[in-house]
Amino acid sequence: MTAEVTALAGSVYEKILYLILEGDGKNLALLRRQVQAMETVRVEPTGAGFFVTFPELHHIAPASAAFPRAYGDVNGYRAGEDEAIVGSILFIENGRVGVLEIYDFQGGLTVPLEQLVFRRVQKSAPPQAPL
Repeated sequence: MTAEVTALAGSVYEKILYLILEGDGKNLALLRRQVQAMETVRVEPTGAGFFVTFPELHHIAPASAAFPRAYGDVNGYRAGEDEAIVGSILFIENGRVGVLEIYDFQGGLTVPLEQLVFRRVQKSAPPQAPL
């Protein structure tokens, strides 16, 4: 499958990222700053969803190395329904936004992402780093 480069601003990927990174705290703020500075992303279909790869932005400070490496809990639903169709997880690499995985729970993405409503599954703070 062929990857494509697409604009991040206004995309469904940007909406998912902001939902995942919603909350207080220095690390979440640093990760949101990284997203705000991105212009394009690389999108690669997987057959069951997408991998969205983000450029490394070294001019913006990274989040703490102790920040979780995988973070998410944002799902996509058909309007008016409670059963999630897709899930998402954001992989943080060395304190930087790395890859967003969007996957279909049934194994084959049949509904365009733009037709789904995305929301957090639960509102929780990221795990604390061990002392």
